[in-house]
Amino acid sequence: MASWQPPWGGEVEKECMGAIRIFEHIDEFCDPRNAYDARYHLDRRDFKGSRIIVQFAGESQLNAIVIRITLEGPNYPEWAFCVETALRGHGLLHHLTDNAPKPKEDGSNATAVKDWGINDGKVMAAMVNSTKQSLIMSLSKFKTAKAIWENLKQRYVQDSGALLHSLMQQTHVIEQNDMSIDEYYSAFDRLMGSLTSMVPECSADSCPAHKFIEKFFTYRFVMGVRAEYDSIRYTVASQFF
Repeated sequence: MASWQPPWGGEVEKECMGAIRIFEHIDEFCDPRNAYDARYHLDRRDFKGSRIIVQFAGESQLNAIVIRITLEGPNYPEWAFCVETALRGHGLLHHLTDNAPKPKEDGSNATAVKDWGINDGKVMAAMVNSTKQSLIMSLSKFKTAKAIWENLKQRYVQDSGALLHSLMQQTHVIEQNDMSIDEYYSAFDRLMGSLTSMVPECSADSCPAHKFIEKFFTYRFVMGVRAEYDSIRYTVASQFF
């Protein structure tokens, strides 16, 4: 096949699982009014010394599920939130919890089974493409989006003693220092969000354990602000404790 050169100077992202993504002007390329074949383009060429494959799926690119954060490990809560939000927008959130429909003998649900497989592949691709490279191969044995999701959740939330230890260490040292109050709150909220995601769910409508945890976090936050906020610290402390 003759080498096909993109009609723009696109910015190419590093190779990921045999495919690369070109972001600049991708909307122009995928426009069905464009003269190029909008269904499929495959090209092999050298880019900065690397052997790469450029693959476009035309209109399907516009429907791709994009997770704009890379799972590194400690940032699992933020990543999981982004995944759930993106899938909810595509109407595919149930692929994280439900099993694929089983084909009926009479073939009456063949279309539903096929559609599930296609959509599940999209969800799997979204999660894999937003995971750091060193983790990708550990996910290759899983064949469904639900299996990938449960594995990552178990790895980084339910039984991760190392992650809990790291987060607890951070709670002892986090202070405002030279950050603005907004920056300090964002950093603190991110840390506390990671910790609360590891707390088992409480079935009670008003869980006293969760209320106690919230009170602890409030106390820890106000204790970390600079001295110039002492008046606010004492006001908050007197109201909550």
